[in-house]
Amino acid sequence: MPIPISPELLTFIPLFKGRKVVVIGDMCLDEYILGEAYSLSPEAPVPRMKLLRRDYTPGGGANVCNCIASLGGDVIAVGVVGRDYHGEILLKLMSRNINIDNIVISPNYITTTFTKLLATKEHSPTQQLALIDEYFEGIVEEELQEELLKKARKAISEAEAVVLADYSYGVVSDAMIELVANSAPLSVGDSRDRIGYFKGIHFVVPNDNEAAQALGEKGKNDEDIKRYGRLLLEKLSAKGVIITRGAKGMMVFPKDGEIMDIPTVARQVFDVTGAGDVVTATVTLALLAGADLYQSAQLANVAAGIAVGKIGTATISPEELEEEIKSQIS
Repeated sequence: MPIPISPELLTFIPLFKGRKVVVIGDMCLDEYILGEAYSLSPEAPVPRMKLLRRDYTPGGGANVCNCIASLGGDVIAVGVVGRDYHGEILLKLMSRNINIDNIVISPNYITTTFTKLLATKEHSPTQQLALIDEYFEGIVEEELQEELLKKARKAISEAEAVVLADYSYGVVSDAMIELVANSAPLSVGDSRDRIGYFKGIHFVVPNDNEAAQALGEKGKNDEDIKRYGRLLLEKLSAKGVIITRGAKGMMVFPKDGEIMDIPTVARQVFDVTGAGDVVTATVTLALLAGADLYQSAQLANVAAGIAVGKIGTATISPEELEEEIKSQIS
């Protein structure tokens, strides 16, 4: 059953400020290369472009950090970057509002970078031509894993909550999951491929594809999602599960309580990049602010709705969240 937007949601947003959150995960960089198409290439049937600009934003776990910081949280990042050009850029971007003292710089690692090649032309919409992924392949060496665990232990001792942001690039190992499950005062997990391994994490926030994959399933209708949520609660010994469903909103599964369906609010979607990161960030801060799981999911649903109306890996501010909630109440 859906639940209406309540004015009470507004009381939690000021309490986001200063909450100490550790984000452990894969710190990524999003690179946007924008060019103006002016002819066809003489070498292939592709546009020839004049470079207009390069833009960089934090992605992956770094975007989760950025989202929490943008909403007022005090963020400590734990992860790894390569000793490379993209790593330098990412650390510089993150250092503006995030504690990066626990990010390891490794000469044996490649900074995960997603390069989007974009073409524009006067009187024409911008189009994405290609997405180029650059990342570390292989198993993270044992010495680096131990260093990450050491830094995570120290950071967790200073935290009110820990977020595991797993994009399958080696930081969130089984040992890291166990550490967080055993020592974090509050834990929230999101994983591209391994949410089924997050046993003992208090709250998990998979999308419908990730939930299905974790259970070896494929269906995504309402009854499928209800079943997945219940199964994940049991399998992970979790306190709550939130399954996001894109345009269909999200379903909320508390350990003790009713399943709640939260529909999206109709709005124009420009870019879904990073919407899941916004959900994870908002849920974490809302739980710390004293909201229950339903209220946290509602706040996150509104936040994601704002984010998809922006271009790129968007963050949102407390003021934007407050304004949007007020508009939905009235």
